[in-house]
Amino acid sequence: MVDRFTITSTDKKQIKGRSLPISVSHNDGFVTSAYRDRMGSLGSPSSPVLAAIRLTVMALSLLLIIPTQRLLLLLPPPIRDFAPKHFHRFSCWLFGLRLEVSGEPTRESQVIFVTNHSSYLDILVLGSRVKGVFISRSEVASWPIFGMMAKLQRSMFLERKSTASGRGNNAIIERMNMGDNLIMFAEATTTDGGRLAPFKSALMQAAMAGGENSEVKIQPITLTYTRLNGTVMGRSLRPLVAWFGDMTMFKHLFVMAGLGKITVELKFHPLLAAKDFKDRKELSRACRAFIEDGLVKSITGRE
Repeated sequence: MVDRFTITSTDKKQIKGRSLPISVSHNDGFVTSAYRDRMGSLGSPSSPVLAAIRLTVMALSLLLIIPTQRLLLLLPPPIRDFAPKHFHRFSCWLFGLRLEVSGEPTRESQVIFVTNHSSYLDILVLGSRVKGVFISRSEVASWPIFGMMAKLQRSMFLERKSTASGRGNNAIIERMNMGDNLIMFAEATTTDGGRLAPFKSALMQAAMAGGENSEVKIQPITLTYTRLNGTVMGRSLRPLVAWFGDMTMFKHLFVMAGLGKITVELKFHPLLAAKDFKDRKELSRACRAFIEDGLVKSITGRE
């Protein structure tokens, strides 16, 4: 079978005993060198009029949701979580995101949802389906609009160094003890959506804190943008949705907002028990295998 995406290099990955082709590049420099200035040449599928309408509606919606959510944060769950979930669902509809979901998010507590990351749209997609608090980089808190939205949905902001030193993991444990499930982008960066960056296993340490007595569960999730207006989203179209490298946020946002219907495949994998793994690296490898397997199936159309 010919891959649905244009494959520039093929690595053979052994996942659960099978040899699978996957479109990946392990050279991080490839991202910026191959796609730099690509946004300007791919503007034709985007309508400036549609972008203006959608962003105007979004701005008006934020004027309503922000003061409402500030008040709801004073109330106990599930009331305080009502607005973000429905706002994310509304945003998915507004920007033409059409979800194709396989599997289900667990309803258990003390769960860390681990997923791949290619765009700010991931927040809308996951927030519309998963009950959990996002773990974000500390600099996101200072971003205009996005930082404020992240705070209103009670996101955690971790410094990269604090995770390695243990302070970040202590904060994660504290939030889980408060009853929050967490959503973690294991790569701690974004890619073009056709590959996985190395996973940061240090982020998994919180799940291993209890050792053999740990009650923490992990659910891997694969998120893939597969089609634009029914057309397979290959290498040339991916940068219209994926935000990575040195792309400018607001320029990318305006182009993305002018696109039509974007199909998103969301795969929920089996639940993993942290206590079944000897250390965070083994747990990280298991999560990556599931997510990578799901990515391969989405971009090749194989099941």
